Formats: sequence, structure tokens, C-alpha cells
Amino acid sequence: MLIKLKNTILEINTQLLGLPKSLKKNIFFVAFSAFAILGSYPFIRASTTALFLQNHGAKNSPLVWLGSVGTLAVLVTLYNFLQTKVRVQVLFLFSSLGTCLGLGLFYYLLEQGQSFWSYPLFILKEAYIVLLFHMALGYLNSTIDYKLARSLLGPLGAVGSFGGIIGGLITAQYAKSWGLGVIIGIGVFLIVLATISFWFTDKNINISENKKIQKKENLFSDLGEVKKYVFAIAGIIALAQFSIALMNFKFNLQLESSFPDKIGKTQFLAELYTAVNAMSLFLQLIVLPIALRSFNLRNIHIFLPASYLALVLLVLALPYGGLWPVALGFWFYKSFDYSFFQASKELLYFPLGAKQKYAAKYLNDLVIYRLAKGLISLILIFIQSPILVNIMLAISLVLWGLLVFPLFKLRPNEA
Repeated sequence: MLIKLKNTILEINTQLLGLPKSLKKNIFFVAFSAFAILGSYPFIRASTTALFLQNHGAKNSPLVWLGSVGTLAVLVTLYNFLQTKVRVQVLFLFSSLGTCLGLGLFYYLLEQGQSFWSYPLFILKEAYIVLLFHMALGYLNSTIDYKLARSLLGPLGAVGSFGGIIGGLITAQYAKSWGLGVIIGIGVFLIVLATISFWFTDKNINISENKKIQKKENLFSDLGEVKKYVFAIAGIIALAQFSIALMNFKFNLQLESSFPDKIGKTQFLAELYTAVNAMSLFLQLIVLPIALRSFNLRNIHIFLPASYLALVLLVLALPYGGLWPVALGFWFYKSFDYSFFQASKELLYFPLGAKQKYAAKYLNDLVIYRLAKGLISLILIFIQSPILVNIMLAISLVLWGLLVFPLFKLRPNEA
């Protein structure tokens, strides 16, 4: 294990040293942006989630999730149009500015006793992390090939996790003494740092050219013979979204009943996500680079739902309930979702051509991802029985695992 780790690190180091100076510069600035974006998230996520649960309760979580899906659908459509008109750095700048102003305004109105504003505050939290992080990741993916991606995705994710760990530790330690206003303010400051860093990336790389594919009469006509493969990826993403939403709902119910005040909720959320990011850091920095080089990608995709299902069954079999068993399952799921699932999902697109890759990512990462989250949120508004939630969770994980087999039978040869 240690020898393989050493060899992997040496190979990655050699690969990075041989890159052109301009590409190394871009990787550095994107990595720092990822560090700052994901570093801001524990401050903003823990506080806005706690404020929402305190004002509206866990049973209204699916309602605000549904609102987040609708908002992101509108924003994604707008962003796809804007990326054909302006550089990604400019779009990133104005997105960050809107995020910072919105967070400040909504929190101020909430503090004036208007509890409604915890809804848009929560929705903005959901939107900014998706838009900013995926703009940075999309920019990087347009500049690297499959071989380099296999080496970079793990360490890049680890950089982001390290930012999340620092943010989580500070939030958990100082939320009570500083107050949630200061905690959110620190998150805003980190978003500003991410924006400054991303502004220094190479503006001659124009990823908006790929967006002009949308002007075709049928965006998905370029998928051709890989349509079934792309739809199989869509199924994996949808089932993954179902299962994480169901696990999240179970966790929110336990969190609400375990902590009566918003500070307690904020601190526990910060501690939990610090643990998530710490595990993600270990997986991305140590395990993932070795796993992606040593194991068949299909086996990694089988392992994920199988391990989640085993943990869910273990939690259900425990003789005692409460917050900690559910939090443990949520921690494991989130840790592997941030590391293994995100990296292994990205690698599924690399056998596709440039136009096929764009159409596939647009369909799956934007449309299907949001539709799946919206559908399960809608279901959870009406079905909140713990038994039924557990049944739906188990079915989602089983179907996810079974779908991996036809997915890899349909997978084209590496481009």
C-alpha cells in the first residue's frame, strides 16, 4: 500500500512538472478557487440550514429543496445563455457579487423577525456552491485530457476538502461566541477570495465555444450511438440523488429533535461536515489516486451503492436509534459522494467526443440531476413515514447497483 502510494505520488508529480507553464498556472488558480469556495461552504451551509430548521422545521425541508431545484433550473438556463456571450471569469465575478449581496440582505431581513427569508437564504446557499464550483471545474475540464484528469481529480478534491475542514472547525468552535452573522460574513469573504483567484486564470481559453452547440436544432443529436450509455449515466445520477435526499431527510428529522436552538444545530452541522471533509480529504489524497489507477472503474461504481446499502441495513439493525446512527450513515455517504462518486462520475464522460461530452453533461449534470432532486423532494412533501422512507432508500440503492452492469456494457472505448 505504502509503496503503491509513493509510486502514485511520484508519477503524478512527474506528470505535473511536465505540463506547460500556462496550464500549471490555471490548475493552481482553479485549485485555490476550489479551496476558497468549499472553505466558504461550512460557514454558510451550517448557519443557513440551522436557521431554516429553527424557523420552519425538518418536515418542510423537501419544500425548500423543491424551491432550490426550481431556482437552479432557471439559473442554469440563464447561465447556459450567458456563457455563449461572456467569458466564464466575468460570469463567475457577477455570480459571486450577487451571492454576497444576497446572503447579506436575506440574513439582515431574517434578523428583523421576518422568518420567510430563511427560505431564500437556504436556496441561495444551494445555488451558489453548484454554480461557482461547477464553473471552475468545467473550466479546468476543458483544458485537460483523460489521463491528466485521473491524476488531478482526487488531489483537486482534496484541496477543496481541506478548505471545508478549516471552515467547519472554525464554525463549530466559534459559532456561539461570534454569532451567525459573523460566521456568514466569513463565508462571504472566502467567496471574494475565490473570485479574485479565478479571475487570474487564462482568459484566452474560451469554454463558451462549447456552449454554442446549444444553437443546434437538437442539442442531443450529437449523442448518436452513445445515447443509451448517456441515459444509463442519467439513471445512476437520478438514483444517487434519490438516496442522498432520503438520507438527508432522515438526518434533518433527527437533528431538529436533538438540538432545540439554532446555535446547537449550527455547531453540530459544522462538526459533522468537518468529519465529512476530513474523510473526503483522506480518500481524495490517499485512496482515490490509487483506486482510480488500480481498480476497474466498473468495480468502483458497484462498490458505492453496495457499501451504502450495507451501512443503511447496519444502522437499521442497531438496537438503539437517535441522532448518532443516522449521522454516521450520513457522514459515510457524504464522504464517499464528495470523493469517489464525483470523481468516478466525471470519468464516465471521457470516452465521449467533445460535442457528445457537452451534451451528455448538460443532460445529466444539469437537467437529470435537478429533475431527480425535484422529484424526490416532491415525493417527500407527501410521504414522510420513517418506514416508507427507509424502503424507498433501500430500493434506490439496489436499483443503482443493478444499473451499473448495463452501464458498462454500453460504455464506448476510450476516446
